[in-house]
Amino acid sequence: MTKTKNQITNLYDAFGDGSNGLILDWGLSLYIEFKDRKILFDGGSSVSILKKNAEVLGVDFSELDYVILSHDHSDHSAGIDTVLDVNPTVKIFLPNDYNIGGQSEVDDHKRRSRYHRGQLHYCDHGFKIEEGIYMIATTSELVGNFYRYPPHDKEPRLDGLPEISILLVDEENEKRTLFVGCSHSEVEKIAVKASEFSKGESVDFLVGGFHLLPYELPQIQTVVKTLQEKAGVNQVAPAHCTGEKAKGVLKERFGDEFFNLGVGSRLEF
Repeated sequence: MTKTKNQITNLYDAFGDGSNGLILDWGLSLYIEFKDRKILFDGGSSVSILKKNAEVLGVDFSELDYVILSHDHSDHSAGIDTVLDVNPTVKIFLPNDYNIGGQSEVDDHKRRSRYHRGQLHYCDHGFKIEEGIYMIATTSELVGNFYRYPPHDKEPRLDGLPEISILLVDEENEKRTLFVGCSHSEVEKIAVKASEFSKGESVDFLVGGFHLLPYELPQIQTVVKTLQEKAGVNQVAPAHCTGEKAKGVLKERFGDEFFNLGVGSRLEF
């Protein structure tokens, strides 16, 4: 029996060589082939650019099984509309964010999601989609929605930004791969939470946007140490908002287990 190849293709990023007509732009969208499932993780900043890059790379959105939106920022969400044009009933997993149709403690009015054509599943906790595919839900304490409307006029309220990440567990190869979108919840905390969700098993491979751009060198080094020592990360493929300074530290610490993941890159995992 031929083993199914697990593969990541970066469809959308501001980094890469831009060859073969690929367009570079700020944002993130990863096409994931895992076992017999095809998953789109985030949708980049532009419908037209995502559509163009997918065509160049031979990705057919009508074949997708799942779409995952990590969080409600336009550089991750905009391109998902092009998926719905060709795959209107695809299952879409979203963070429980009021701005995209989730529940709110501030306002009990139910908003209609822009993605209402798809089969929507809002995530406010970790759970299993199917064997080997798990959602990890987190909330950022660093960014979110700020309120001073009554009754919060005297004590302002900050609702942290909800995020979701996806953990893929390949039991055959005893490997756990964690995909993060922008890591506003702090990449090391997401990785540790994923490890805890896996009953203490390590997160072997970490992929996506680590959001280390604002960090100074000592902070980056502390984050990387936590990833290695507390989450057990031994491979990384940073993209999007990770930052060149952080990539330098990651490359130094992970050596041959550091992988560049610019637009057009394909990695087996």
